[in-house]
Amino acid sequence: FLLSGDTNGRLLKYDPKTRQRTVLLTGLSGPNGVAVSKDGSFVLISEYVAGRIRKFWVKGPKANTSEVLVNLPGSPDNIKRTSSGDFWVPVNIENLLPRKTTFPLAQKFNSYGQILETVNFYAEYNNIYITEVHQHLGSLYVASVYANFVGVFRGVRC
Repeated sequence: FLLSGDTNGRLLKYDPKTRQRTVLLTGLSGPNGVAVSKDGSFVLISEYVAGRIRKFWVKGPKANTSEVLVNLPGSPDNIKRTSSGDFWVPVNIENLLPRKTTFPLAQKFNSYGQILETVNFYAEYNNIYITEVHQHLGSLYVASVYANFVGVFRGVRC
């Protein structure tokens, strides 16, 4: 999947009143998670295959356009917005040789694509993909669909 280069992903809008779907964006490379900005002016989409976060403008002068917000060192998963308006995303870096190894990270970035913090979870999630990072009251909650626990990390500079 990672090496496929697939760009068939789409961002859809659904109106529950009319029950209509509208395609907002095409050409996404493994879309995997979305988050809406604090002011509702844009949506972020993680592109797992491309290893990046794309910004789609919903309102304002750039409405209905998109841009690459940040390129990441691996494959991103679900994005979560913080109460301050920044974002956390799990990023999994995979090496295939000499044997398959996964290096799970979490990266915090702002709405301009500036990486504010990187936390390495390799010691806690040895070779396990992390799929969720959520900041709450000064702690990071880290989860994986491949683990039977949720990690709680206090003292991370949130």
